[in-house]
Parts: sequence; C-alpha cells; structure tokens
Amino acid sequence: MRSTRRRPTMNWVAGLFAFSLMACSPKTESVEGGTPDLAMQSRDMGMCPLDTMNLLQNPGFENPSVEPDGNGKANNTGNPPSTIPGKWDGCCSQAGGGTTWTVSVGTPRCGLRSLMVSSQNATANVLNQTFQAQSMVGKTLVASAYVFVPQAGAGAKLAIDVWDLTANKVIATSPTVTANTPDWQPLSVSVPVPSGGIIQLRINSSGTLTAYVDDPSVRIQ
Repeated sequence: MRSTRRRPTMNWVAGLFAFSLMACSPKTESVEGGTPDLAMQSRDMGMCPLDTMNLLQNPGFENPSVEPDGNGKANNTGNPPSTIPGKWDGCCSQAGGGTTWTVSVGTPRCGLRSLMVSSQNATANVLNQTFQAQSMVGKTLVASAYVFVPQAGAGAKLAIDVWDLTANKVIATSPTVTANTPDWQPLSVSVPVPSGGIIQLRINSSGTLTAYVDDPSVRIQ
C-alpha cells in the first residue's frame, strides 16, 4: 500500500506560529489555585529580545556572579564591593538606613533574573553603571527600565536618572514611583548627551520600599 502524508492545514500553521511568538514575549495572567508571586500573577519565563543598541553591560541582570548562588549583591556603602556583573556599583553612605540590591530569580519581568531593591529609610541611594559616549555628544540619550513595587513604605521613591560625571550632577530624571504598583511599570527619560560624554545610569531609591527592576536600557538616537 502507498502511504499518504497529510499536509498541514493553514489553521495548524497559524497555531504553531502563535505558539512560537508566545514563547518569546513575556506575559502575565492569573492562575487559579496556583501559588502567586508578589504580583499575584504568573510570568512567562521565555527569552527576552536582545537589544544590540543598549550601551549597558548586563542590562537584564542575567549574567551569573561569583556568589555561590550566582546572584550578585551590592549595597549603598560600597563595602563589601558589588558582585553584580556589568560594573554595577552602589552608592552612597549615610548615617542611618540604606539600600541593598540583590539579583533575584523570584520575580523576573522576562528571562530568569531581576534586581531586587530593598531600601530602609534611604536617602537617594543609587545603583549605577558608568558608560562612555564622547563620540555622541549632542545626540539624544534615551534611558529606560521596568519597575515593580510590591511594598512602598514611608517616603518611598523609585526612579531612574542620568548623571553627568563631568558636571557632577543629575541631568535628567524619570517620573518617580511612590506607591505600590500592580505589575511592571515602564520608566523612561531622554536628554542630550552632555559635553564630556561620561555618564551614569542610576537606579535611585529613597525612603522604605521593596521593589524589582529589570531590563534597564540606554540608547543613543
């Protein structure tokens, strides 16, 4: 007998294409009877799109660190030194309170890891990364990140800002999150690249809060 091979129908092909798209894009949905995360939602752990124009190193906090669990840590005193890969450093010391930043596998926006921010009576504590943009002076710098704040206490403030190392000052700040968020919220800010072109992206927190940050980006347009 001659065997016959069934050709895939258009509905089958469309379904396969839709499934492949779902695997590459984060989604959130309620899970009845499941164990909720801090956002009361489940999160797709699929691949995150790779942004080849992002000037930051280890922007999704996915690179393993030297820590036994592979998750880097930093604090606002700078002691011990940061173990978060990608030249992420904590600042600055204060008399009381402070912030710890810990790479976490518990609540990623996409991929496997995100950055947990734990601030207690903090005063403008920042996790920063320095990058060079001398050849791009005058062009528009666009900085962005996603934040999720499950616990916002007294004086809670979370934002991203751009610091000009030559002028030694903040030159742009995103909108500030001051309350709990139900899910991931995008933050962004744009500013011309200043003369000197040595810049920091900073994740800036004050007050008392627990938050997560993922997928920070710096692009020049």
